[in-house]
This record gives sequence, C-alpha cells and structure tokens, in this order.
Amino acid sequence: MLYTFDEGHGDAIRDRSGRGEPLDLRIPNAAHVQWLPAGGLGIHSPTLLSSSVPARKIVTAAQASGALTIEAWIKPANVGQAGPARIATLSRDTSERNFTLGQDHATFQVRLRTTRTSANGEPALDSPGGLDPARFIAAARSQQGDVAILYFPVGGETALQLDRLAPGLESHWFDPRTGQRSPAHAAELHRFRTPDEQDWVLLLTAPGSTSR
Repeated sequence: MLYTFDEGHGDAIRDRSGRGEPLDLRIPNAAHVQWLPAGGLGIHSPTLLSSSVPARKIVTAAQASGALTIEAWIKPANVGQAGPARIATLSRDTSERNFTLGQDHATFQVRLRTTRTSANGEPALDSPGGLDPARFIAAARSQQGDVAILYFPVGGETALQLDRLAPGLESHWFDPRTGQRSPAHAAELHRFRTPDEQDWVLLLTAPGSTSR
C-alpha cells in the first residue's frame, strides 16, 4: 500500500500503490481531521482511519516474501500519547495484531507478531526517547538485544554501542526498494555507513532468528 494523503478534501484516502485491489482508507469523522494546505493530513481528535475490507494483499505479500517494511512520514503533535497511539496497524483488535507502528509518549514503538512474540506482538521494539523531527536515523532493539533495526531515510552514518546488544549478531543492509539484503560491515569505532544516500535499513540479528 501507498498512501500519499494528497487528496486535500473528503473522507477517503486512496491507495496509490497500483498493486492489486486498492485498499482505500475511510475517515469516519471528518471533524476530527484537517487537510493541510501544503499536503498531508492533520489528526487533532481521536479517530480511526481504516479499510472497509480485510488487508489480504498485505498478508499475502508478507507470507510470500517473509518480510515487510513500514514507512511513515509523520510529525507528532505532542509527546503525551500512550497506549501506544496507533500510527499504522494490521490487527484484529486491541490485543491481537500482526504488526503495529505506534507512539508511546516520546518514543516510537513497533509490535510484530512472530513465533517469538505474543499474539499482541510483545515484547515490543522501542526507539530511543525524544521524538525530534530533525533526527533522521530511527533505531529500535529487542529487550534481549538479539534484534536491532536502524532506519536511514536519506542515507548516512552512525556509530553503535555494540555492548548493548547480544554478542555474535549478523549485520545486513536491507534495500526497501528491491527487498534485497547485502552484508553490512562496520568501519572503525563500530561505525556503519549506508551504501548510498537512498533509504536503507540496517538489520542486526542473532543467527537463526525468526525476525531475519
């Protein structure tokens, strides 16, 4: 799915992906949102933007590839939301989900249902505290440190505190444009630099992890 939020009016958000049957979203209460003049949608009261049919094409694609990518360009209006507050989710209800990207106060949180997590996708992966729109690199790790994910939206370089992770992790660059992986090697001082200035995801996983 691809939602660009460029409609500018109305109660429908169109799936612009051009893949399969469109999975459009509906706004149940237009008074709770505001179309922004420069593009995008502001949500100023609790509401749920959802599809009217099951998201079968997401499930089918994830099952076929064994992978998924969630990309969201948002600017939180406040850092007091808990729950976590849902940003994007594929779930049956509040306690059974396939995945959720949410905001929990000053952190982003991802819940992903796997053979190692609960039906609610817990334990969750949490980003470092402080939702700074000027901060380009987003990172999260599991509580055990056996999975770590860094997202570079415009390329770049960062140093990792590897002592906070489990030993023996394998590192790979994931290209969200092609779905391909390639080995990632740290330079001196545990610094990782993206292959180019495009979007990249750095994956550090324990050998044999189901999150690979």
